Amino acid sequence: MALNIFATILAVGILWINMGKVSAFTDKDMYEAQFDRRIHDTVFAEVGAGRKDEVSAVVSVFLNRVDKEGYEKALKGSSAYNKQSPQYKKASLNKLNPLEKAVYLRNQKITEGLIRNANKRQPFYSFENVKTFGEPKWAKGLKYQDIGRQRFYYASSD
Repeated sequence: MALNIFATILAVGILWINMGKVSAFTDKDMYEAQFDRRIHDTVFAEVGAGRKDEVSAVVSVFLNRVDKEGYEKALKGSSAYNKQSPQYKKASLNKLNPLEKAVYLRNQKITEGLIRNANKRQPFYSFENVKTFGEPKWAKGLKYQDIGRQRFYYASSD
C-alpha cells in the first residue's frame, strides 16, 4: 500500500513538472492527498440531508480526529463506516437517487471546503444523536452544543 501511495505522489509530481508548474509538495498538499471517496460516503451516511451547519460540525469532528489519530482510525470511529450502514453502502456503490445525489454533492462541497480551510472547522471531537440513542456514558460532564439532530462534544480540555 505504501508503494502505491508513493507511486501516486510521484506521478502527480511528474505531472506538475510536465505542466510547467515545478512545485514542491507542501504539508497541506500531503494532507489533502490522503482523503478518498470514503470520507464523502461516511459524511453522507452520518448526516445525510442535515442542515449545512450540522454537516459542517460532523465534518469538523471527522477532520479533528484525522489530525489526532490519522485517516484510517478516524474512519473506523464512524459507526456508519464500521458497520457499513445501508446509507454508507448506497453511497459507496453510487446507488443514490437524484435527490440523494444532490445532498451528497452538497456535503462533498462542505467537506472539501473544510479540508482546505482548517481554520473554519469547529472544535468538536465527537457527536451523538441523543434523541435516538440517548446520552452516551462517556459524554457525562463534557461541554456540548446541539446542532440539528446531533449533540456535538468538545474535547474534555476545552
